[in-house]
Amino acid sequence: MGAHVQARSTRDIGGPLSYTVGAGDTLTATVPLGKTYDVELHGPAGFYRLVAGLSAASPVEVTLEDDTTRDAAVVHLTSQSAARQVVVIVDTNTGRSQRHTVLPRQSVAVSVSTSRTGGWYDLTVTTDTDSRFRRVLAGRVETGQPRTSDPLIGR
Repeated sequence: MGAHVQARSTRDIGGPLSYTVGAGDTLTATVPLGKTYDVELHGPAGFYRLVAGLSAASPVEVTLEDDTTRDAAVVHLTSQSAARQVVVIVDTNTGRSQRHTVLPRQSVAVSVSTSRTGGWYDLTVTTDTDSRFRRVLAGRVETGQPRTSDPLIGR
């Protein structure tokens, strides 16, 4: 089995870039960037990522992993800077926001429950040091159990 993924740049009219990735394979692709970037990644089962900011070094690395034992999405925030970062995570599904201070070259893990949304998450991450920096992480925590369709789709 495999998956189809697509990368779309809102700044480059030459896209989208489409890829099919086999099970267990990895994909490394280069998307041309200008002074600023705004790239969307679309994949199966509601997988969506948006990365936007300046082409200079990102102040925070943002990754996400499924915590299937607690039905949660865990966001890992790692400072890429010598300065303290104040990071805000907004959960679009609930409207709740969380502020976290990430010290220079340190990491923070933030757990966001998905038990009330059938495993679905939709999170926006911003920082206080770069007004253009934005990461959107949306998708579904896969537990191996039957799940519902996105309860907030089309809202």
